[in-house]
Amino acid sequence: MKNEKEEKYLDFLLLIQFAIENIYQIKNVNEITSNFHTAIENITKERHKQFEQISGTILPHQFIGQENYTFQFQEDEKSSGEFSLDFLPTDANEYMKTQFQAMAEKKEILLENNKRLANFRIQLFIDGLFSRLKLKKKYKVVYNYIVKQHGLENLTQQAKDCAQLSRQKTGIPIDCWYFEKNGTSYVITLCFFGGKSGVKSYLSFSVSEVFESATV
Repeated sequence: MKNEKEEKYLDFLLLIQFAIENIYQIKNVNEITSNFHTAIENITKERHKQFEQISGTILPHQFIGQENYTFQFQEDEKSSGEFSLDFLPTDANEYMKTQFQAMAEKKEILLENNKRLANFRIQLFIDGLFSRLKLKKKYKVVYNYIVKQHGLENLTQQAKDCAQLSRQKTGIPIDCWYFEKNGTSYVITLCFFGGKSGVKSYLSFSVSEVFESATV
């Protein structure tokens, strides 16, 4: 039986390990919530509302049938984070066909198990003294884990292109790794942002399905 501390806190590296090892087989959000229970809190509605207030429009979806979720977690008393998930239909054409059929018959068809997890993004923040130093140490731990599993960063041409494009877009050095699982290609990104005026330091990780003409 898990104790109160285990139920309350969620380790950043443990979450990353879960994301890398399971992204290819997760079909719906319940598989996430059932694993982490009370250690995570669903803040999807709040984040969508914030986006609408800032932009004046609803959160846009890049892909047909895309579902987005956001959760927050605590690693300890001074470390907190958020992770976001993007689910896409396993077969976009079949999804559209089913949706039109449901509209014609005026009924709701649940398609949770006909989707796949295409993007898992996690950010970690630390408050208090030496927060930047603590994040850099955490970065090293995560970096070493990824290197052990997938080799050195930016090694392939795909990874080099990903790192260069990401740096151009954000101005932040980002390391990339590519790997394949069950015939699907995925990219891992990892970056440490040291903070600036009005923006605190953070550590960011993502593992995403690779698309030929678009990214998640």
